[in-house]
Amino acid sequence: MVDFNSMMDTMRGSGFDTFVLPWILFLVIIYAIVLTAPFLNSLDDKKGQKKQVAVIIAAIISFFIINFRMSDGRLIGEALTTLFGSMSLYIAGILVLILFLGMGGWSIKGEDGSSINSLVVLSLVLIAIMVFFNTGMAESFNISDETATWLFMLLLVGGALYFLGKDD
Repeated sequence: MVDFNSMMDTMRGSGFDTFVLPWILFLVIIYAIVLTAPFLNSLDDKKGQKKQVAVIIAAIISFFIINFRMSDGRLIGEALTTLFGSMSLYIAGILVLILFLGMGGWSIKGEDGSSINSLVVLSLVLIAIMVFFNTGMAESFNISDETATWLFMLLLVGGALYFLGKDD
């Protein structure tokens, strides 16, 4: 009988999450970019030459990207694993917050009746920035714990003042 955990450990040990998945991700993105490149317009699209050249270029560039080591020595695939793992924790936290706010009767509606307002967008952008810093992807932008705490407190105070001063 196959154990799912041992299967995942085997895949992780063989580089599935740090090589194969990031390589496929970059392959698809670069393929879509290269396919629209003007230098391929001279090729015969009926014979599939344009797609064939785009696939080869995208595959080679994707291999170079996957081989890239960040300044802390991690491969780009390892950094992406950390990024998406951290992001999933924040997403779970946001979902719990939304559930509690919904149980409390709070609705996310903009002034024009739209389903999202600028404060929600600002919060999501700030969460994305926090994930970016938390995963070590922005080493050149080191901020101390004290600075992060002050920024968080200012955000809370600013949000409270915004909601208190807002007309109904």
